[in-house]
Amino acid sequence: MDVFFRRTKKLQADTKEVYLLGKLKFVVPELKIYNGEEEISLTQKESDLVRFFCSTRK
Repeated sequence: MDVFFRRTKKLQADTKEVYLLGKLKFVVPELKIYNGEEEISLTQKESDLVRFFCSTRK
């Protein structure tokens, strides 16, 4: 049951969390990375990993 609440909480995020990685833009709630006009869809697990790496980089 906890897994369900964690996943639905992410889908209902009020803020649009975005990370800029050089020329790439990672939009967390959409589970997508944009490279100019190209759009790359991520799974929830991939998104969680990218978000973790973005949040820990210095």
